[in-house]
Amino acid sequence: MTRQPLIYVAILTLLCCGWVVSSRPAVSSGSTVYIALGDSIAAGIGSSLPRERGYSALIRDLISRESGRIVTLENLATPGETVTSFRDDGQLSRFHDLVDRLNRGNTPISAITVSLGGNDMLHVSGRGSTDRQAALDGFTSAYPAVLS
Repeated sequence: MTRQPLIYVAILTLLCCGWVVSSRPAVSSGSTVYIALGDSIAAGIGSSLPRERGYSALIRDLISRESGRIVTLENLATPGETVTSFRDDGQLSRFHDLVDRLNRGNTPISAITVSLGGNDMLHVSGRGSTDRQAALDGFTSAYPAVLS
């Protein structure tokens, strides 16, 4: 009688292990690039090890693990970045230059993330709702332009 539950446990274990193994992707050859844009959040500020534990590094590792490819992180993020500084102070043009270079080299881009807006709203924290709404409206109108 005690052997029967052990058999069920063994079968269940094998089934679970089989599902885990079969759900893993096949290893792909080649490499890809993940581009992180934006502010201090994308730069990893606040993490004890930004290059290893910031969200951009974690996304790079996830893409690599799921795709089986080598993923290079190109992190162009600048702490303190706003939508206006992103557009006017060089990060957007550096992004376009990077994409052009990668395209010329036939290097695939697996993902692009953009983290902007926190610094646009930070200067109105503690102010009245009219100021906060005006800042939000300004962000809402400026943000789509950086994505085009």
